Amino acid sequence: WTAFTIEITDSYGNRTSDADSVTVSSSVALGGTTTQAASAGLATFDDITCDTAGAITLTGSVADVTVTDTPASDAVTVSADAASYFKVTGDAAMTAGGSNTITITAYDQYDNVAAGYSGDKTLTFSGASSSADPVTSPTCSDKVPADIDFSSDTVVAFEGGAGTSTMKLYKAEEAHIKAADGTIVTSDTDDLDVTVSAGTKNKLLWVTQPATPVGAGAIWTAFTIEITDSYGNRTSDADSVTVSSSVALGGTTTRAASAGLATFDDITCDT
Repeated sequence: WTAFTIEITDSYGNRTSDADSVTVSSSVALGGTTTQAASAGLATFDDITCDTAGAITLTGSVADVTVTDTPASDAVTVSADAASYFKVTGDAAMTAGGSNTITITAYDQYDNVAAGYSGDKTLTFSGASSSADPVTSPTCSDKVPADIDFSSDTVVAFEGGAGTSTMKLYKAEEAHIKAADGTIVTSDTDDLDVTVSAGTKNKLLWVTQPATPVGAGAIWTAFTIEITDSYGNRTSDADSVTVSSSVALGGTTTRAASAGLATFDDITCDT
């Protein structure tokens, strides 16, 4: 901070000649030399720092001396430093194909919100995978808004250090959402951990196919079918699944799924 001076006075505001040690303090932590010896009643502080942004006031005190009047200083506005990292927040759970409004907040190196990080900023998002069937990329909305694939440049409007985006995820997984703007990135401790659950059952997919060739009348190698949502994420349904063909099949052609999986292990075909 710019140097400032405190004086020791009598009860009428007349400066004394005391050489006591004067200490400055605040409701937040201060750096620098917070105790200075007065000279002819004047104590000057020339290296005070503060890492906490906001309106800060100081109070002076003298050790072992009762001072009847110690008014606080005028408020000093401490501005945040330049943006150093992002923190991503939002809902911690969502369904595949659903939306999640996330907030990206910029902080300086001292953990203050970097209010000066404002205007249109080009970010990239990461930490989620594409769905399997069909392949659908995770997206975050830009300022238009338009859905932009993860890892692609996404223009987000920031005000006072924070911006919002609508995120859509399609793969059932534990996602860890990060944002980046060049060297301004999101650490593992500041990302958004999201549990993405499968949606409602929508279709069947082959997990393993029937082996070929196989002899007429012989039992086929076991194969499995899964129940999935519209993006190919396996559901937990226990429905009965039936296999059929243009020709007659033998064996157990209907099986109850367990956690979305139905396995057929005794199918035969005489044709």
